[in-house]
Amino acid sequence: MARIESLVRHRVAAVAVLLAAVALGACRDDPLGPRLIGLECEQPDGSLQECELVLEEAGGFRVTLVSTECFVTGNTVRVLTPAVDEPVLTSDGCTEPPGVIGDFAGPFDAGTAVSIQIESARAGSGSTAALRASGEYPDWLVEFEDGGDSDFDDLVLEITAVPAT
Repeated sequence: MARIESLVRHRVAAVAVLLAAVALGACRDDPLGPRLIGLECEQPDGSLQECELVLEEAGGFRVTLVSTECFVTGNTVRVLTPAVDEPVLTSDGCTEPPGVIGDFAGPFDAGTAVSIQIESARAGSGSTAALRASGEYPDWLVEFEDGGDSDFDDLVLEITAVPAT
């Protein structure tokens, strides 16, 4: 009986070492560094082009995390424009619960461009990472693909313009 218990302990230890090695390999720093993924919008011809979301009226905007299905953790979401006091919305969007992650009252002038960026570790050899926006003023949906599976549901954000009152 003691021999069986010893074998079980050794097998459990071996599995634990294997799982730790896999986890360390998946989480180690990428020698190429993190990727900075800027916002892209779909064009009439179906292509994607770098873009900004424009506030058509004076006011502010709100950023809400709708959902996450991340493969790669540690995704930092930040506001690039306009200049705000706290541009980092989250340092790991994958672990945030759904809800408002940024509320910017401004007021910003009509015509102000809103742009966000995600800094992300590299996923395996899957698809290309991308951050794409759809919708129109005052509501946009922003979907992030970390490069693991091409589903664009890794981080889903909603940006809503809030006109000045």
